[in-house]
Amino acid sequence: EILEELKNQEKDWKCLIFTNYRNTAKYLTQKLSQKGYKAAKLIGHAKQREQIEKIRLLRQGIINILVATQVGEEGLDIPKCNLVIFYDNVPSAVRKIQRLGRTARSHHGKAVILVAKNTIDEVYYWKAVTKLAKIKKTLEKLSKMKSIREESLLKYMTT
Repeated sequence: EILEELKNQEKDWKCLIFTNYRNTAKYLTQKLSQKGYKAAKLIGHAKQREQIEKIRLLRQGIINILVATQVGEEGLDIPKCNLVIFYDNVPSAVRKIQRLGRTARSHHGKAVILVAKNTIDEVYYWKAVTKLAKIKKTLEKLSKMKSIREESLLKYMTT
């Protein structure tokens, strides 16, 4: 449903769907292709030139959807990705940030996290949310400490 909405709203749209398993990536790619979407999978253990080719196809708009495993979380150079979908979750806040970072690079993008109640995905979701909140708090504290140090240094230099 959300893909249809995106397809109707954006001319040159791109979507990344993250999953934890190669078999799920294969299944999703097949289902999306059957529904008429131009999709490909990006999985680990594939040859590097195959991975580069899939990214090139997405970048050039030959495909609109890339279904990726963990290999797609880091280092992808996709200048415009409108939507990131977490088909299943990860407990790691860092991996969640990396996945979210695939959108909103040079523009605003959207992220959708699919969570089934009373499953491990729900546990992973809340675990990552809690960790992200802690990271945010720590960064805010560090930022305040830096400001205090800069103010102290300025006072010292002007006296």
